This record gives sequence, structure tokens and C-alpha cells, in this order.
Amino acid sequence: MASQNDAFVGRLSAHLEMDECLYAVGQGALAVEILENDENTARILQPLIHEETCLRVVAERAFMKYLDGGCSSPIAVNCTLENDVLTLLGAVFSVDGSESLYKEMKVDLKSKSESKHKTYTGILVQNISPDKMALANNLGVDVAKSLLEEGAGDIIRAAKAANKPENNPGQAPNRDDQQPRCPFPQAKDLTKAFLS
Repeated sequence: MASQNDAFVGRLSAHLEMDECLYAVGQGALAVEILENDENTARILQPLIHEETCLRVVAERAFMKYLDGGCSSPIAVNCTLENDVLTLLGAVFSVDGSESLYKEMKVDLKSKSESKHKTYTGILVQNISPDKMALANNLGVDVAKSLLEEGAGDIIRAAKAANKPENNPGQAPNRDDQQPRCPFPQAKDLTKAFLS
């Protein structure tokens, strides 16, 4: 674990290791969102791509996507990459914590993959081997499939139902007739000006 920030020295009573506490999908990864076909911007951003982070996030996001997870789904992961072996531990929990399912799988990134795409869970293939990207994606899907076979789908559906506004009186209902509002209206205007 990285050394703690000076502001926390002497204030932390314990460190939570990965075998004690998993994290949310994509936690701590930073991304720059661009249009899929904007090859010029993608080329400019290539130096920012960190291969290990990218491969881990592809596996994690494929896991969550296959489970049809999201913010209201009690899904957690731990993904590591050591010596070209990508390991994904995926977990699904019931809202009250009474049920939990875990599955860990590995893939050797030196292998070849038959399926290759332009993007994986919205992440462009650029200066990372398409084989590695496909293998990371497939790992996430395989872990999710295995958990679904063990009953993860029921747990996720129950969690989503429990998190609906009508089941939580203090939460504002989501109206289908309302258009989503942009939280940054100035950014929306800048985007329109940039694209025109």
C-alpha cells in the first residue's frame, strides 16, 4: 500500500487491505472522454495512457456491464496485474449484507485472443495490444458469467428494487418525462461551440 498522506499521519487507526475491503469498479482511475471517431484528439492523448490501469479498468467495467450493474448495484472488485497475469476478483452483495458471492479468475496477457474490437467498455484501443484489451474484457465477462450462474442476478435485481425512489420515501422520484439536466450548462454551450 502507498505511504499515507502527511495530513493523515497519526490519524488512521487501520489500513484496509484488499483481502478485507474490495473497491468500486474503476475506483481511482482517471479518464478523458472524447468522441469515438475523434482520432486527432485520441492521438494527442496517447501519452497519458497507462497500460496497467487501462487493462484493469477494461476488466472491471466489462464485469460490471455484463452484470448490468451501476451505481445502485452492490458490486465490488479487486484487479491486479503482475508478470503479465491479470487477476480479477469480483463480488456481489445483498443490500443488507446477508448474501455475498465472490469469484476470482486470471488470464495470461501473453495469450492471443480471437475477438478484437475498436473499443472495450468505451475505452479505445490505442497503444495497448488489441489482444491484451480483448483478454482483459473477456476476463471481466467470464467472472460475471460465473457469478450469474451462482445467483448474482437475483441479488442485483433485489438491490436495484430496494434502491428505487418509491421504496425510499426521502428520495425524489425519477420522472420519465423529465429531460436529464446538464450539471455544467456552460460546458454544454462550450461543447456546442467547439463542435460547430
